Amino acid sequence: MKNPWVLLFAFVFLVACNNSDDNSNENATDDGPTITDVEDLNLVTGLLARETPDQNPFVLGNPNVFVPNNSVRIYPTIAAGIINIGANGLTISDIWVVPAEAEKIHQEEDFSVLYTENTYTQSDIDNSASLSIGELSSSEVAVNLEALAPGYYRVFVLVEGVLQWENLYIREGSEDIDDLIEFWN
Repeated sequence: MKNPWVLLFAFVFLVACNNSDDNSNENATDDGPTITDVEDLNLVTGLLARETPDQNPFVLGNPNVFVPNNSVRIYPTIAAGIINIGANGLTISDIWVVPAEAEKIHQEEDFSVLYTENTYTQSDIDNSASLSIGELSSSEVAVNLEALAPGYYRVFVLVEGVLQWENLYIREGSEDIDDLIEFWN
């Protein structure tokens, strides 16, 4: 008579220990990252880290940027107050700085094939921008970012009618750059 009780106890124990929250159900959905759309205006998938305009960038993650023919250079892309934007002698007419979230997704995506100057509309960018500078007519612009909170941003630049963009990280005070590098690697 002891054996049936032991078997019953073992069965109840196994059923009770089954964790229904372990995501082992292949039909379950995973919420995943906050932003997943590869063309989301507020998504940063990496940075082209540079301090000067002529420096070859240190690539962090897989930057979702669009800068055809390297015609725009934003530096420093890990900034603390002011960034400089150069357009290789071309005319910059508008600049927008849009807050973004960093997600380590789409790391194998080829953004140079995916993105075009028409990926985003100027009205969508303008509606999302934390900072807008318009009616410019210069090939070099310094942009003061001191009013913006630390974090990730996308910088959109209209150069001779062509919309281009790079990603930017505004660091907080003496924040350790190694933490940023570790996040992306």
